[in-house]
Amino acid sequence: MKKTLCKHYFRQGLEAGCALGLNPDAMAREACLPGEDYKLGLIFRLPCSSREGDIAFWSRNGILSPERMHLIDQKPVCSCFCEPTDEELRADEADRMKFSHDCTTARSAIATHIAENRKSSGSLICPICAMGELRYSKSPGNGHIHARCSTADCVAWME
Repeated sequence: MKKTLCKHYFRQGLEAGCALGLNPDAMAREACLPGEDYKLGLIFRLPCSSREGDIAFWSRNGILSPERMHLIDQKPVCSCFCEPTDEELRADEADRMKFSHDCTTARSAIATHIAENRKSSGSLICPICAMGELRYSKSPGNGHIHARCSTADCVAWME
């Protein structure tokens, strides 16, 4: 979560999502000029970020050239746009830090389990909640690990 993003905004794969059920991608498509490919500059037109934040970020990274400024001008206005408070930003950062710590702890336990059992998939008692079953599999091709604890709202990830 960033200060310049709407607190309802989230990414779901390649699609932008809204916790209120709005469709940011559709709103951005509707803001296209007649005959314009909606994919051209779609990210600049998402209504889920402040115009000032977009201009600063994309200009700083050399992506928003003066020739593309018209795409920012096509940004639709969302009446539900609401920047997160400082408290919400702190809570989001704390959640991320906890998730990162939990994944690191679980990965370490999985690595030990794999070394002991010489199997690329299996399960063990979750080192995070100590109640659930942490099921995992490690890809033989790229070494990525997919894992999920059976306890609701405990650790889960897919690389």
